[in-house]
Amino acid sequence: MSEAGIEQLNDSRNLHHRLFHAKYPQRSCNENEVEALKRESPLVNLAAHNLLHVHSRPPLAWPREGVADILMDRVRIYAQFDLQKFFELSKLAGFRLSLITGREAEEGKKKKLSGPMLEEPKAYGVKVEFPDGRTYRLVSSFFRSVYSHLVRPSGVLSVIAAMR
Repeated sequence: MSEAGIEQLNDSRNLHHRLFHAKYPQRSCNENEVEALKRESPLVNLAAHNLLHVHSRPPLAWPREGVADILMDRVRIYAQFDLQKFFELSKLAGFRLSLITGREAEEGKKKKLSGPMLEEPKAYGVKVEFPDGRTYRLVSSFFRSVYSHLVRPSGVLSVIAAMR
């Protein structure tokens, strides 16, 4: 997005709203959409995220073209990881995913096994259930690789499928 585009949007909240309507063009803009907007996955500024997190691929390691513009904040790149869609895709791949919340999340928090999910702050990871009954618990940082290492969700899905 160019500087002019950033000025036009003012901040990422407006971008989130515009993307919401791009995703759901049949919905009209009104006050009732606030709750639906709150349920949408957050937009993550990739440069800011990757400069703050130690175990990420910093923008200086990204392909050369445009890195100066990104670092100077003339261009911003946002990512949005839709966990609900991802969970639906997992069913097609032959396994079930669910968020780790409640008591299970509290246990993980106490033992400092995982931090909160960016997409769902009350969740502290994802449980994988295979048809044969085996289950695995994946920490939130596994899914943060979508942002920190620019891994496509299909790549994350492939890694999970390989655990069979």
